[in-house]
Amino acid sequence: MVKKLNIIVFALILLLFGNLFAQRHTIAVLQLSANGITDMESDVLTERLRSHLVNFKEYQVLDRDNMNSILEEQGFQLSGCTSSKCMVEVGQLLGVEFMLSGSVGKFGKIYTIDLREIDISSGEIAKTSSYDFKGEMENLLTEGIQTSLIRLLGTDEEKENLKKTTVTEQENGNESTFMDLLSVEDNGNTGTLNASISPKNANVDINNILYSTIEASNLELPIGEYKMKVFAKEHSSFSENFKINQGESTSITVKLNYLGNNNKLAQFKKSRKKGIIYTSICFGTALLSAGIASSTYDEYQKAETADEAKNARKTTEVFDGIASISLASGVGFSGYTIYRHIKYLKLKKQNY
Repeated sequence: MVKKLNIIVFALILLLFGNLFAQRHTIAVLQLSANGITDMESDVLTERLRSHLVNFKEYQVLDRDNMNSILEEQGFQLSGCTSSKCMVEVGQLLGVEFMLSGSVGKFGKIYTIDLREIDISSGEIAKTSSYDFKGEMENLLTEGIQTSLIRLLGTDEEKENLKKTTVTEQENGNESTFMDLLSVEDNGNTGTLNASISPKNANVDINNILYSTIEASNLELPIGEYKMKVFAKEHSSFSENFKINQGESTSITVKLNYLGNNNKLAQFKKSRKKGIIYTSICFGTALLSAGIASSTYDEYQKAETADEAKNARKTTEVFDGIASISLASGVGFSGYTIYRHIKYLKLKKQNY
């Protein structure tokens, strides 16, 4: 009996501390919608997206077979599931924290990839990314999917590595780039872009090339038409076409709206929920351990031999220790949970 209880308590402790130190977020990938390409091509690109996502250490990716198996058991059909509400429902059924969805399309000679990450706890779109490319579809598989994913979920260092790097394709020995899309004349004639952008840590995408806000504030460019996209973590995004004329300065002012409070509300709500779970586990473990310690202490008092008394006493001391540690941890998590709840209420009051 005591051995079985030992195993139960040990499992509870592993569950508690395993959750405490696990930093990886669970995520599932939905089939990319196909617009202007075949379903088979969309399948291949979705699998490549899932494969690249596995390399992101902060995410634990649910594989397709397990995802389909869970949804089949629940009788859920993914067909037509494109809204955020539907994806939140899927995420809840799968038990993941995030859902990754998007589309791949073709318009004329241009291929486009749009990705979005949905936070299941808040039901909101956490991040989005867009990628446009002119060339062969094969380049979407070899470069486009990875580039889109880095734009969506990559670290600052990974995004920096994309800076001033264009997606290219080799066709009949001639290199073509995204710059061709907007008629940029690289003939030595230039103008200047003066972009005033807030916040200063925003990423500035000009014709699929990443710049810092400092560079964009005084950037010499070949004359022609450009598309600027500005995005920053926990901020709204911005997109605008502009033209560079020879010898002239083009001024653009961009101020992204801060959306962090919405994300923080979801984070506080999520951490508060975790705090309640951890507190319950700790107090439950303390109660169970104390009960075992009391039982083994009775065995110690009733022991008929020295060995029985020794073993019962040792077990009592072990479970007394576990009960004390669990109780202290429970008190600590209670304080943490109360603190996060107060922060949640204050932030909610500020928003409303």
